[in-house]
Amino acid sequence: MSGVLDEFRCGRFFANRATVLVAGDFALSAGWGATPTTTVGGSSRDTRGKVTLTPGGAGIGANPTWTLTFKDGTYTNAPFALVNMNALGTGAAVIVGVSTTATTMVVTYIGTPVGGNTYIFDWIVVG
Repeated sequence: MSGVLDEFRCGRFFANRATVLVAGDFALSAGWGATPTTTVGGSSRDTRGKVTLTPGGAGIGANPTWTLTFKDGTYTNAPFALVNMNALGTGAAVIVGVSTTATTMVVTYIGTPVGGNTYIFDWIVVG
């Protein structure tokens, strides 16, 4: 195919050129307990990644959330995000709630996590 559309064709986007995320990039609600642990997959970025949450301490409650503020700038509009619970964690894998704004992604664990179990979340964000 040739013509005007060729000028707009693009190849693969490289998510590995974005800012690497660290545990401090994730804000956890009180429902994860007073002493939760956050472990981020080594190649996690705004556009795709993995985080493991381990609830702990007092205050574990129903439907806790975690929020990621996008590190590589504001999207023009709220991006599309697909978040999945990875069954390799020791906690119950559930369907999660996801909402986005131009600057954040908020994920809700539907249920009550159990202290000491691991809850692994994988995501992809397309803006």
